[in-house]
Amino acid sequence: MYLAHYNLKEKPFQISTDPKFLWLGEKHKEALSILKYGILDNRGFLLLTGDIGTGKTTLINSLMNSLSKNTIVAFLPDPALEQLDFFNFVANAFKITTKFKTKGEFLIQFGIFLNQAYTNNNRVVLIIDEAQRVTSTMLEEIRLLSNIEKQHTKLINIFFVGQNEFNELLLNPANRALKQRITINYNIESLNKKETEEYINFRLKVAGNSNSIFKPGAIREIIAFSSGYPRLINIICDHALLTGYVKGTKQINAEIIQECIKELQITLPELKTVNQKTQHIKGTGVSTTEAGDRKSSKKQSNYLIIILLIILVIFFYKTLHKGQDINTLEKQHLTLKDSWENEEAPLVVEDLIKKTEYTENNSQYADQVKYKADALQVLPIPKKKSIIYFNYNSNAFSEKAIKLIESISEIINQHPEAEVIITGHTDSLGDKSYNNSLSLFRANMVKSFMLGKGVSPSQLKAIGKGSKEPIATNDTYAGRRANRRVEIKILKK
Repeated sequence: MYLAHYNLKEKPFQISTDPKFLWLGEKHKEALSILKYGILDNRGFLLLTGDIGTGKTTLINSLMNSLSKNTIVAFLPDPALEQLDFFNFVANAFKITTKFKTKGEFLIQFGIFLNQAYTNNNRVVLIIDEAQRVTSTMLEEIRLLSNIEKQHTKLINIFFVGQNEFNELLLNPANRALKQRITINYNIESLNKKETEEYINFRLKVAGNSNSIFKPGAIREIIAFSSGYPRLINIICDHALLTGYVKGTKQINAEIIQECIKELQITLPELKTVNQKTQHIKGTGVSTTEAGDRKSSKKQSNYLIIILLIILVIFFYKTLHKGQDINTLEKQHLTLKDSWENEEAPLVVEDLIKKTEYTENNSQYADQVKYKADALQVLPIPKKKSIIYFNYNSNAFSEKAIKLIESISEIINQHPEAEVIITGHTDSLGDKSYNNSLSLFRANMVKSFMLGKGVSPSQLKAIGKGSKEPIATNDTYAGRRANRRVEIKILKK
């Protein structure tokens, strides 16, 4: 979509692992050398750990591609399996076609396979990804596989790849025997500032453009946002290129990166965990996790004080105004009027219930809003769809849009049985293919925001329909603006 705009041959920041885009920093090169040595020397158990998004999978793919032809490799992407399922999956990964019904049958056949590989001068490697998902029971079963030996030679190398939580699993006394057998343990860290800039420029060059698309200020914002984690670098850079294309600029500055961060609203637990684990408060030696706990406790205390003050204010208010009726509260739909003349994109919110208190101070909203009294009552699922509008060449959420999505997220979190269809639409201006991609991009922006508010990914589905379903004519400014929208529909499963 934006390739021609930046003179690129392909997307440089895709999440998928493409060998062409493999860039190894000093830490990655060191890890690759150590792990490769461990396999060639038949060291038995190896372990690679690192936070989410540090490039573990990319490194493993590079390792597998660098091994000689006499190395038989099997890759297990998710070890959270029952015992027999695990054995059958491993057998299938090594191209053993037998379907096993007992552990004994598997061990006999697997022993034959390993001995045959040894006779043929082949090394056997089993790579277990997402190792933090393995149970202690399955870890013991995996450890026992290494007992298949010949002439004091390991017939299989078992390579664990997982998040740092796997180290905590190994501290379990039940896993002591396995922990002692791990001969190589390497922890991969995030990229530093220099490596982050080299990583970005390398991927752009491979994609076909060796020019500096990202200005120094943009690089600084990317580093601050990503903390050097390749996955987050890819996410923010890809969104920045799309936003720059929409704006018609061929260089990405700091303002565009800041806009992308705000649009994505990426405050997911993944990012919070990353920042907590990699940063420390200067001059104190106190980790940000501890500092966060203290701030949280302080915030809770502040909230309690505020609540008490509000109760006191309400008490005195009611005492002074006994004759006034301030309880005229009831349910009603919230409708925000269209304001085409306003620079901010209008919103139409249909059948969304809002909770607040009606007083003289907010009576100017009386024609628009009537409120619900019981704040503890579960919010009902809106029967009609809600709509968010976008300005031309903009992916930014207005303040009203953010409040709307927050309100919808609150409703969805109260209804885990609900399914949410998020559909993006555009006007008819521009290329059809571009409009399809832009509409999906905007729908995914809303989806990302909801994920950040705790909504389950299984409840959300994003769709892009481009200009296929207009709700107004595209011959007028007002009509085109009405068509640039994202519709949110909540369904009961």
